[in-house]
Amino acid sequence: MYMRTTVAGLLVASTLLAGEVDPKAQAKTVWSESLKQGDAWTCLQLESWARDRKPAVRLGSALGDSTVVGEIRFALPSYVTHVCDLGDRVVMATAERAWVAAPDGRPVQPSVRLRPIGGWQQTGYGGKVIGTVRRVRHDGKVALEFGAVALADGRPQLETRLELTPVQHWGEELALSYDGKAFATIVVTEDGAERRRTRNVAIATEKKTWIVGECREPYGIGPAGAWLLARGLGDVGPLLVRGDKRTSIIAGAAGPGIAACIIKDKALLIREDGTEAPLMDAPALGSSAGMVTVGSWLVLASGYGAQVISAGDLLGENAGGMTEQPSTLALWRWADLAANPAAKPAALIQGDLSPAYDRAAALWVWKDAGLDLVDLTGEAPVRSRYLDAPAPIRWATSDMHCLRLEFDKPQRFALYGPDKAELWSGEAQDVQVKRRDVALTTHRKDGRPSWRLQWLSADAGKRRSVTVAMPVEADDLQVAVYQPDLVLGRGPNRAWWSAGFDGKAIASGDADGGPPRPDCPEWSWFAPTGRYYREGARVYEKALGAPADAMQRLQLADAWRAGGSVMLLETDGRVQVSGRKRGEWLDLGAAEGAQRFGLRGPVPVLVRDEAKVVATMASGPKLLPGDNSTALEIPLGGPWRLADEMRFTPPRGRQLQWDGERVGWGEVKLRSPDGAGMFIVTASALIELDPDAARMFGK
Repeated sequence: MYMRTTVAGLLVASTLLAGEVDPKAQAKTVWSESLKQGDAWTCLQLESWARDRKPAVRLGSALGDSTVVGEIRFALPSYVTHVCDLGDRVVMATAERAWVAAPDGRPVQPSVRLRPIGGWQQTGYGGKVIGTVRRVRHDGKVALEFGAVALADGRPQLETRLELTPVQHWGEELALSYDGKAFATIVVTEDGAERRRTRNVAIATEKKTWIVGECREPYGIGPAGAWLLARGLGDVGPLLVRGDKRTSIIAGAAGPGIAACIIKDKALLIREDGTEAPLMDAPALGSSAGMVTVGSWLVLASGYGAQVISAGDLLGENAGGMTEQPSTLALWRWADLAANPAAKPAALIQGDLSPAYDRAAALWVWKDAGLDLVDLTGEAPVRSRYLDAPAPIRWATSDMHCLRLEFDKPQRFALYGPDKAELWSGEAQDVQVKRRDVALTTHRKDGRPSWRLQWLSADAGKRRSVTVAMPVEADDLQVAVYQPDLVLGRGPNRAWWSAGFDGKAIASGDADGGPPRPDCPEWSWFAPTGRYYREGARVYEKALGAPADAMQRLQLADAWRAGGSVMLLETDGRVQVSGRKRGEWLDLGAAEGAQRFGLRGPVPVLVRDEAKVVATMASGPKLLPGDNSTALEIPLGGPWRLADEMRFTPPRGRQLQWDGERVGWGEVKLRSPDGAGMFIVTASALIELDPDAARMFGK
């Protein structure tokens, strides 16, 4: 089975590398290989893409006459745990498997199984490998398991583990080498006597694992762990670690097995073995110099105040003296440096360094009030004017779906949407976009901080502002991306305060008692660099957000059928019911706390915990409030004779067991209501399975 998968993956990979790809031909190849491997989800995604093409692309039907409810492009069968934007490809992963799609949602290869299953993932530079780290407990002992596979074919690159002591914990931050054979993550050591927590970096390779003391945030690692880029603790800045040698650096960036660093006043290339070479023709370095990897490019910012020898005026007069170099960006292709460490920059641009974090690979560059976008997705930088601001720009950056500008006038900001329309402007000490419609501004008067929620709109008349009731000792304010609308502030000694979107205080607590601190998830957790962010089992474009059509943003918890109507329960308690017309769905609102369907006699109800009724389905259709009584769970059996351990028997067939390893997803709920098809409830779509396609999922 592994050899067949490898050969198939190499076939598709060779198609990708053969120059310009014909999407239609590639889709047919990927669909055929996915069908052979039992990769049903990839087949369904391709079939959805093919139907929407004009003219439509003719593919087969992997699941026969099965029906799918819900958009499955840029959606996965269980929660999305990792997204990586590679420009021409998007990597999306669940706890079990990784998918690779084109920007139009079309899979460009069969999915690959991750090793180990679960944990946190990281994609290596260039998207050749994906690695996983997970914490496991066995026989009272705790360990970290490390694994990496090639994205093209699933071939293992690394499998090892690190035993943890009873006072060690996993810190979850990850870095993966270009070849997938070295991993770095955080291990936190607790000193119980002194109540001291030390963050260290654990490095895992094929041959050994070891700890690098007092480091945090690993963001680059070389082959076999020959070099490591990480942050130091406390006031210690970034570090370059090579064996037992720790070197303080100004900045560093990781590439294809090699890295670059600024050490004191020198820009250096770090080879695969950790040795150094100068970066040729780098500009002189001043204060605030920096460097970063943007797509397949190394970008160095000279900073301010660098002194260079003057070439004089047009007549050559006044040459030889010292003059200040303008702030300059130098850009190298990482591939050029890998082939020749003495490669010179491919481009020099006057300006400051600010990556456009909402793009696949781009930079913001500005002068006075003019803002340019430098596109780095191709073989050469492409610079174009983006907008002209109302005042000289001090700094530009991307903040989720917004462009944030800070002006030369102190504490003056503006936010612009993807269509370049201004969404908010005003005075503040800082501003952060917290939701598509809300930003949080920080203000300070007489040394005392305050905070306001700012509603964003292209129509200035629709903007409003609310002061949030928070004590001055509050810090690290969070704004919930989901309902209930909540602002959470945290202070010393685990103190916390919450407020609503009306700005009024709700509750408070601390480590010594009181109500537990509420959950307040922010989307910054799910929004990596690039055009996409993840939400539940779906991936959305930052510029567009979730679509208005409910079927294109389903996040399913359960499904059932009664009286000919299909009922869908979403994770937020919202209920959708099929209407009389084909493709029509009726939104019945949300049943707060509902986790699944149950039964009271023949009547479907919504239940939570131990089958406590929170709502009842009534004719209309409509939802009626529940009475917290106990209902029956949805029974096993049914036309498909569901049994324990994910066993099912299709009509006129033999008993099968769900084959999660081959299918690639095991987080499903099987239901057998009246009717011919079995319900496969995934996190993003409902599949009503045709009996003739049952073998695709069973063994």
